[in-house]
Amino acid sequence: MPIAIGRRTAMLTTGASLVAPAGASAQTAATVVETTGGKLRGVAANGITCFKGVPYAASTAGSNRFLPPTAAASWPGVRDATAFGSSAPQLPASADPLGAWYGALQPISEDCLSLNVWTAGTTGKRPVMVWLHGGAWVSCAGSAPGFDGTVLAHDGEVVVVTINHRLNLFGYIRLDDPDDRFAQSGNAGVLDMVAALRWIRDNAAAFGGDPDNVRSSASRAVAPRSARCLPARRHAACSTGQLLRAARAACVLLRRRRPPHRRTPWRGSSRSAGRPGPRCRPCRRKR
Repeated sequence: MPIAIGRRTAMLTTGASLVAPAGASAQTAATVVETTGGKLRGVAANGITCFKGVPYAASTAGSNRFLPPTAAASWPGVRDATAFGSSAPQLPASADPLGAWYGALQPISEDCLSLNVWTAGTTGKRPVMVWLHGGAWVSCAGSAPGFDGTVLAHDGEVVVVTINHRLNLFGYIRLDDPDDRFAQSGNAGVLDMVAALRWIRDNAAAFGGDPDNVRSSASRAVAPRSARCLPARRHAACSTGQLLRAARAACVLLRRRRPPHRRTPWRGSSRSAGRPGPRCRPCRRKR
């Protein structure tokens, strides 16, 4: 007997089924890679190896709050990279019974500067795609289930990287403090992204990625955030540059704003009478 469901429910259900490639097995295996900070143990499943919660910079808590990111300490032995890192401090989002799974967070902490990697293998030189999550600069996380990179890494033949970085006041408050250490407090979140790009450049080869082909992607209003990283290329040195792939960015950067005199109809418009109103006064032309 057929069951009637709403279109949105069907879309969300379909999206949830894309976490694993079609026909892939559920077998898992451990994979170890060596990075500049030490060795990492990830988990291979469905043909894709995932490394979660990899620190690319030190904790931003305590004396590091509002300061530019600093290098993460190296670790001895092999570090497990099988669980996502903490989400950046943020207010809880409104409950949505249908879409809550998409942006679900990990426990929040100021020790949040970590990234996640999905790769089809640790050999070769595949393009690296860095995903900058949405959330209007104040919420969300790169570890959200909706940003799982399994399918993209499998079908797109790329190394997928998602990152966590500081948000809201922790990442973008400008402090009027005479201490020069806080001069960049209003850009701390962007500096986190630059630090992540630098880490990715230095370690891409260990995950089967091409350090000379690192591209960033973002959603909606977040794409200008990626654009802010471009002037910092001298810090990140991402050789071939960044690719901004977001329709929102295209609208913001490329659209032509309407002249002010076109935004309101000319006084005397007859729209209220159900007839088309005349053009505004500055645009009226003789026929």
